[in-house]
Amino acid sequence: MGIEGKVFCITGKIEYPGGRSALMQYISEKGGLTSNMVTSSVDYLITTDPYCGSNKNRKAKEFGVKPISEEDFIRMCEEEIL
Repeated sequence: MGIEGKVFCITGKIEYPGGRSALMQYISEKGGLTSNMVTSSVDYLITTDPYCGSNKNRKAKEFGVKPISEEDFIRMCEEEIL
């Protein structure tokens, strides 16, 4: 599957080493894109809680953007390597 060409938005507390900016850089290095806002062009919302009522989570639901955890994101990246 991989993340190349996919657009990600990040919300919530990030556990990734180096935080949000490091995660955004990693996504870019793997060929993915990041967005600060949830729009219809975003493929995935990386979130700590896909069921919370945050603005980004509500927008993701409105636009049909799939919410995923950081763990789900890492699995996507590992699948690219396999």
